[in-house]
Amino acid sequence: MPASSGYRDISLEDAQRLDGLWVTAGIADAPSVPATPLGWELVLEDLELVGEALARRGVSLPRRSRRFVSVSGYAYHSFLPLVAAARELVPVDGEALALAIACEALAPVQNGAIKRLRGSEGSLTLLTARVARGVARLEERVVAHERDASQHYRWLVEMDLGILPDGALKTTLSECWAIQRASRRLELESTLDLVGGFSALLALARRRAPSEAARFATAALVPDALELSSATPALALFSTSRLLKGSNAGRAAPSAAEFLRGFGERGPRERELYAPRWVESPWLIERCLALLGRIDSRTFETRLSRARHARERDIALGLTRASKVDGILLRALGRSVRRSVALRSRLHLVRERALFMLRTVVLDMDRRLCRLTGSAPDSAFFLRRAELVESTLRPAPSLAELTAARHAAWRSAARAKAPPTTLGRATSAFSVSAGGHAVGTGAQHPTGSSLSLFGFGLGELAVTGRATIAHDFQSALEVEPGGVLVLRALDPGWAPLLPCVGAVVTDSGGATDEGVLLAAALGIVVVVGTRAATTTFENGVRLRVDPLAGSVCPA
Repeated sequence: MPASSGYRDISLEDAQRLDGLWVTAGIADAPSVPATPLGWELVLEDLELVGEALARRGVSLPRRSRRFVSVSGYAYHSFLPLVAAARELVPVDGEALALAIACEALAPVQNGAIKRLRGSEGSLTLLTARVARGVARLEERVVAHERDASQHYRWLVEMDLGILPDGALKTTLSECWAIQRASRRLELESTLDLVGGFSALLALARRRAPSEAARFATAALVPDALELSSATPALALFSTSRLLKGSNAGRAAPSAAEFLRGFGERGPRERELYAPRWVESPWLIERCLALLGRIDSRTFETRLSRARHARERDIALGLTRASKVDGILLRALGRSVRRSVALRSRLHLVRERALFMLRTVVLDMDRRLCRLTGSAPDSAFFLRRAELVESTLRPAPSLAELTAARHAAWRSAARAKAPPTTLGRATSAFSVSAGGHAVGTGAQHPTGSSLSLFGFGLGELAVTGRATIAHDFQSALEVEPGGVLVLRALDPGWAPLLPCVGAVVTDSGGATDEGVLLAAALGIVVVVGTRAATTTFENGVRLRVDPLAGSVCPA
């Protein structure tokens, strides 16, 4: 790609020689497929919005963190300078902020920060009050934004895009883009508030029980499933599957239609404009319903209840070991953190609707391009934003050839093996943590005759099941009920499938990811940040996933 687009293409070999550590992007996203040119616009915009959010908190994002590279169509950005910026923002544990933004569970960085930085009671009290005030202000902005976005959504649904003049279509495109940008800005603000509170929880819990601090903090971080907007599609489809049991199998299609009326604008890869939504692929929901029909509803409900009780137990245990003052701060921080999680989940829903509106407009423009230039279907997604806006007035005939070449290059990259989630010369330095334990590093250790991977675990009991290596939602539907789903990253759009699985293992991810928190709230065992699970294990092998050890190994 040309330098003017904000990033450059390099080979995997050159990427391994980059100075420092580079992590897969976008910001707070780890795409499972290469981004289209229009998707790259969203990735670059994320970086800009993160810089703005840090600047509003008085922190300047280093120039090296503003650099992106494209490796086989995947976005990577420089990680270590972001750590330096984050350290200024959250003095208790700035690295945890960088981990959340970068979507990488790199325990050596996180553990080193917690051991080195210990907040006094005064500093932690101030930080607790600042987090609570920030969440309260954010909630007011979220309510106002939800109201404005909802009005725009109703207006677009009632409008016939096909009869709009060119100038009005250009305006509609700009308005949809502005709404998704405003949603994303607030979503990133909520992420910063969330990680500030989470970092303080880690530091405060470590004062009395260092070995159990992460367990307490993650238990306080995960809300009830009903508090997460991202969990609603999973719970709704699960309830639908229960109603179908014992009834005529022909009810599956009408039941899927009922689900689509409420959640049709969602989809398995919600943050990529090019990816179809549920309303465009209803057969996937019908297959989900069939898979859900094979699981015991009581097992899922028991798992939900057991996970909730386990979190309550871990929180109560952590509070009993804290001093009176620390206990007050921990309770206040826990409330603020869970509010931040719930607010971000609401913003995620608003943004996905905004992206759905934007996709609707782009699809309409795509039909116009096909008619006026003879381009192939989906060509509009392979234009950059400026090219798309220009094409609303007078599309050039050369666009057909340009988009065909870009589409072919994207298909080639999507079929190829994805590059590792971390690249650069510093990658090997993060293979083993300071204490020799590999949790969160993605390191491999021999376990008898087999090989184990380690990551960051959430959950209580170990799960053993047959692995399904899934690179898209369709292949994920091959998972056995109670099996282990192995992914490059967990998108919250996969929520309808999660009640079927026993555990999820990912190459990349962190404790504050939306998809990870969603899975944990649903009682699913999760191990994230293994860095190589999709390339280490074979499809069909039985895996044992232990969230307490953060380990994944053949059973």
